[in-house]
Amino acid sequence: METEYSAIPNSPLNSTADEKSPDLTYKDKLLLVKENLIQFMALSIGMLCEYLTLQSIVTTIAFQNAPFGPRDHYVIYTFVLVIGELLGRSYGMIITCFKPNIKPYTKHTYIFAIVLAVLMVFFLFESLYRFLPNVWIVLVLMFLVGAFVGALYVTAVAVTGENETSTARKEFARAFVLGATSIGIFVAALIGLATEPELRKHCEDVLMAKDLCLTRNVNGWNASLSCRSL
Repeated sequence: METEYSAIPNSPLNSTADEKSPDLTYKDKLLLVKENLIQFMALSIGMLCEYLTLQSIVTTIAFQNAPFGPRDHYVIYTFVLVIGELLGRSYGMIITCFKPNIKPYTKHTYIFAIVLAVLMVFFLFESLYRFLPNVWIVLVLMFLVGAFVGALYVTAVAVTGENETSTARKEFARAFVLGATSIGIFVAALIGLATEPELRKHCEDVLMAKDLCLTRNVNGWNASLSCRSL
């Protein structure tokens, strides 16, 4: 007796994965902008505070009793901030190594932006009134600036679009939020054009020591950096 077999139509298992995501309408994009505006504002303010602090405020802060020359302050400030930013961007990975089931990221990214704004104002007052006794406090705070801005960046990216099921919606939302980095840096550069010269002038009038009022090299070789001729 022969057994008869009927053909079963074949369908790929990942048929839905190959489907093209529908294009977003202007209404969809405006809604995504509205939903992620807080993340955008937090990231732009955080980047503004970081770059204004590093490029226009601490550039006018140097200490006579530091173990390195005035010109070296800016290089060390930058180095410490970058180390802090590296650790800040890795904080989620560090937390999950010890607590695998915990969710390390929060939607309240404005907290990071507020802390960065407070640190920026603190450095501004230090540049004006010179109340810190030594450079080590500045270095610790610069490390915190880097850590908080790194944590802000990675958190804003992680929480943006995390509940979106559409790939197109998630990509647009994250692209919009990441645009805040350029906006923050650009605004910081504009404000810094006026901020640094004013702080430098104030420092020179109060301290009467130009070497301690600008830690960047702007006119060729900086004589404050000691060197040895060979």
